[in-house]
This record gives sequence, C-alpha cells and structure tokens, in this order.
Amino acid sequence: MKQSKSYQANCKKEKGTERNKIFRELNKQYGLEEYALHSYIRNQQKHFKENIDSFAAQKIAARAWNAF
Repeated sequence: MKQSKSYQANCKKEKGTERNKIFRELNKQYGLEEYALHSYIRNQQKHFKENIDSFAAQKIAARAWNAF
C-alpha cells in the first residue's frame, strides 16, 4: 500500500478529514481492517478446529489486530 502512487500522493496533502477519508478507503482496498483479518483467520481456523474453536480464533484475531 505504501508503494502505491495514490498513497504517496495522499501523504503530501494537508491533514484533514478528506485526507483521512482517502486513507480509510485505501485501508479497505488493501484489506487492512479488523474484519478482513477475521475472515482470514476463519479459513486458517478450519485446519486447527480440533484445538481452537471459532470463538477463540476470533478473540486471537481481535488481539492481533489491536497489537498491530
């Protein structure tokens, strides 16, 4: 994402609500949201379903997102 031209052009803009809106759209476009991580973890959890239930997997994803 940081290497994209739209991100670099947006960094040069003055801080404000328009700039923040573009950053949020870029985060969504590149899958940098908590729920995108949840959907990724859902697929990974299926391999370990004997040891980790879905609720625990969601909690792990939420903690990983907060750490990020």
